[in-house]
Amino acid sequence: MNQRLAVVATCVLLASCATHAPTRRMERAQHTAFQALQGGELTAEEIDKVAELCPFGMPQHAPGWDHGFTEFVVRDGYALEHSGQYRIPLWVCERLVPEHLTSRYPRKDNFRADPELSGPHAELADYKGSGYARGHHAPAEDHAWSKRLLDETFYLSNMSPQLGGFNSGVWSQVEKRVRTMAADSAVTWVITGALLYDPEEEQAATADGWVEYFTIGAGVAVPTHLFKIVVSEQDNGAVETVAFVIANAKPPSPYSHADFIKPVRWIEERSGLDFMPELEPAQSQRLEARAGQIDSP
Repeated sequence: MNQRLAVVATCVLLASCATHAPTRRMERAQHTAFQALQGGELTAEEIDKVAELCPFGMPQHAPGWDHGFTEFVVRDGYALEHSGQYRIPLWVCERLVPEHLTSRYPRKDNFRADPELSGPHAELADYKGSGYARGHHAPAEDHAWSKRLLDETFYLSNMSPQLGGFNSGVWSQVEKRVRTMAADSAVTWVITGALLYDPEEEQAATADGWVEYFTIGAGVAVPTHLFKIVVSEQDNGAVETVAFVIANAKPPSPYSHADFIKPVRWIEERSGLDFMPELEPAQSQRLEARAGQIDSP
């Protein structure tokens, strides 16, 4: 092969490889120290289902935050708000009770695009060759008591791109920990979502007003962090919360689940979402403003 043909062949190979490479993007940081349309209408039946699945009301958009075009999907196992801009869910709500955590159908992967979405959304081709796992927000194992509900967790509307070591490692462990907590409570609600967040925006000395993130495929955003908000109610009616925020990366070792605990209010300020909007002010202060605790494993 002469030198010119070798150069052409190399360029073709690189172009082919780049087709599936994550794309680096920048956008204005909406939570920053730098100084410089919500969904469609729900039916009455869907409103009732959301009230069952979301603790103390459906998450709301915070004033001043632009979440772009979003759509709601409401199923028996979970409800979510999907971002057409990022092609991942802003939040996913689910409700767990102990009796549903014991009956198990075998997992059978059935990843597919969500037919309920009319706007921009993820397709299987977006993940192909990307190097990222299709990471559940409402975990399949949470709904293995029903074959139908288990199958419905595999819609891509319930996914975000996650690094393989994160998805099968710390994220899977936190999911298991949440189920353990739910088994010891009368009822547990879980809100799972994704963040595009840069810790440097917390300080004026390092903030520049931008957040860097990657996309795969036709524009599916790769979250920088994932969060889970766990709201547990005991038999006596007492309610407690604990929230986890974990970078979409392999965490340093060793680590404890307690390392990832943040106040719910912290997540609200960095996601532009108001969780549990129907809480009374005193309840909100107790459940959202303070960091929760978990028992040692």
